[in-house]
Amino acid sequence: MDSDLQVARRSSRSESFDGQVKLRTDSFDVQSKLRSDSVSSVDGQSKFVSATPDTWLSVNTCQDVVAVNSLHGDEDILKHIPGLLHYESRMLWILFLLNNPKNRVVFTSALKIDEAIVDYLLGLLASVKKEDARNRLLMVACEDDSLRLLANKVAENTNLVSQIRDFLVQAKRTMRVFFWSQSEQVLAKEIGVPCGHFSNELSWLGTKAGSRQIFKQANVQHPRGNYELLTSIESVSEEIVKLWEMDNSIVKVVVKLNDGVSGKGNAIFKLPALAADMAGQERVNLVFKALHSDLLDPTSGDKWDEFLPLVAANGAIVEEFLNAVDISSPSCQAFIHADGSVEIIATHEQILDGQVYLGCRFPSAAGYRTELQRLTRKVGALLAAKGGQDLFSVDYMAYLKADGSYCVNAIEINLRSGGTTHPYGTTKLLTQAYYDEAMASLVDPTGTAKCYMATDNLVKPHFIGAEISTFLGFVAQYSELQFHKDTRTGPVFHLLGALPKHGKMGVTCIADSPQAAEEMFEKVNQTLDSLQIILG
Repeated sequence: MDSDLQVARRSSRSESFDGQVKLRTDSFDVQSKLRSDSVSSVDGQSKFVSATPDTWLSVNTCQDVVAVNSLHGDEDILKHIPGLLHYESRMLWILFLLNNPKNRVVFTSALKIDEAIVDYLLGLLASVKKEDARNRLLMVACEDDSLRLLANKVAENTNLVSQIRDFLVQAKRTMRVFFWSQSEQVLAKEIGVPCGHFSNELSWLGTKAGSRQIFKQANVQHPRGNYELLTSIESVSEEIVKLWEMDNSIVKVVVKLNDGVSGKGNAIFKLPALAADMAGQERVNLVFKALHSDLLDPTSGDKWDEFLPLVAANGAIVEEFLNAVDISSPSCQAFIHADGSVEIIATHEQILDGQVYLGCRFPSAAGYRTELQRLTRKVGALLAAKGGQDLFSVDYMAYLKADGSYCVNAIEINLRSGGTTHPYGTTKLLTQAYYDEAMASLVDPTGTAKCYMATDNLVKPHFIGAEISTFLGFVAQYSELQFHKDTRTGPVFHLLGALPKHGKMGVTCIADSPQAAEEMFEKVNQTLDSLQIILG
């Protein structure tokens, strides 16, 4: 989903393999040793030694954590995402906080998570025994497959609320959510957990129109377009014409639903032939007619007539389509603390199929990592000044200019978790790393930089109908499918609940360099494809 990820843009992929996206890798040099922190052994388990003081996400913090990954978005858009409810399980990386023997975790879901998945994830912990971690974990299933928010499903069940409340024992408690809506805030109060601080009043800033207003106020470069919400096809047509009149070299624009997700709420529109000698209203009428007749996506046959009603229902904005050679789609994640300080936690390259988010790699390209962090800090400072406090990210587009420098445009703000959150959380907690902002790198206790390539869209149809335990049996059998605790490298699988019905899963390939992560990704694909012969 995510995110993260909803703009019409071309990704920085160089080729595809096995239907998956392959990205170019940049050289990534890291100091051979940043700290002499060590890892000791207790009862055959690796004991974590802190590399830095606690930050946004640290296993060092002793706390009880409740995970409520409600999937927010318009139901008409969400219902088209295969295996949607299983996306709640992307937050299962929260279980890796159990590496701290004092932490307790509550994981909520609409449907029961297969116990084989839980067993697999707990088996990846290096500092505690699996049985101990399981005793400090409460899995809560609502057994409700509707598209209602998970937070509402839990809050309405008094027995589940009581179970959660009784399970929490520590004074420090946190609730991890996809987005802090009123539903999450109500549930947090019910179970006695502090609420996030991107309130309903601030949620507007995470929409397409709100993002553009923040970029303008923060003086952060972004594509030309309108700033107020459009709610009719007539107003969309007028804004498209305004953009053309501003620059008649514009041949494409992007119409974005204000609350679209995973690129599902975006549509690219190729302008009809507009002439300088036309009257303004004549141009508007021509665009209006074209919007009702042209195909939204010629490859799929989708029509604008199916998209346009959503404009009135959701509102939309219009942006110029940035048309440059080799455009990449990076993002930057950050956290606003209670004192208003902004902590940069990661930069990523997003893997896109047209407008739709498929995955990411960490870190972003070396040529603009520092610029992403600088611009995101400016955005975060403005959000903090407006009362924002919590996780957020900014999506960008970047391309190389003639002078050899990069042009970086901000695209949108996400006031929530996104498609990069779970691979980042998985890598940071399993490798026991910290983020070094000066180097824009995750660094483990031995001083080794950690990189990864991740996707939510690893589709292998030959696994349709197979048991999850069968797949995990293959993982246990093949070394290239295993995460190795000693080197802190290897693939970690997620979204496994979608495998039996949809043949779809996710994976985060953790390595010591971008090239190694990509090679690991390829090897995982090859091994999974080879299993087709065994499955028959």
